[in-house]
Amino acid sequence: MNAVFYLIALLILAAPGAAAQQDSAAGPRFREAFASLPEGRTIKVLRASGTTVGQIVGVAGDSLSLSVKDAEPTTIAIAEVTEAWTRKHNTGKGALIGGIAGVVIGAVLGGAASGFCETDPCDSAASTALVGGLVVGAGGAALGALIGAAIPGWKRVLH
Repeated sequence: MNAVFYLIALLILAAPGAAAQQDSAAGPRFREAFASLPEGRTIKVLRASGTTVGQIVGVAGDSLSLSVKDAEPTTIAIAEVTEAWTRKHNTGKGALIGGIAGVVIGAVLGGAASGFCETDPCDSAASTALVGGLVVGAGGAALGALIGAAIPGWKRVLH
């Protein structure tokens, strides 16, 4: 029982040192990631002192320069950064959701509409459902992409 207690205590005491070592190792990776982003890209940076949101001005040495609203550019030491995100839009996700919903709704409506056919050679319910699903699915995907483009989100810089 005592051995288990000592092992748990050792793991708890060793954890802060491991986290600090991980943070210092992430510095070069953050520097490369920030340098690969285009100037003017909106970014959110998390540090121990708080969160800063701004547009990238540039990376010089071990510092990141951000333009923050109505202020001079802010310089942040890259070694202090614990997490960072870039602004993204959900165009693809919106198109996928809208397309799937459109296919389902179009197929149901197309299949139901085939029952109202009054001409002699009527299309089968399956073919009408397929056409309805494709037509309404394409429209749903386009509408979903437009809605997704209007909804901003954040994408983590390093995974």
